[in-house]
Amino acid sequence: MKLNVAICQVDMEWEETEHNLSRIEKVVAEAAADVVVLPEMFATGFKLRPSVVAETMDGPVVTAMRRW
Repeated sequence: MKLNVAICQVDMEWEETEHNLSRIEKVVAEAAADVVVLPEMFATGFKLRPSVVAETMDGPVVTAMRRW
C-alpha cells in the first residue's frame, strides 16, 4: 500500500478565515495527496484573541476540512 503525504506551507492572513480557506483549498487540491499536513493556525493566523475566530465543530473550518 502506498500513501502520498503532502506538507503544505501557506501564507495566511490574520482573522481572515474565509480568505485563508479559499486559498488553502486550491493548495490541497493541487497536492493530490492522501494526507495533507497544514500549519497549526492555517485558517486564522496567530491569534491574540481566540474568541474572535472561535467556532463549533460544525463551523466553516471543520466543514471545509471534511469536504477536502
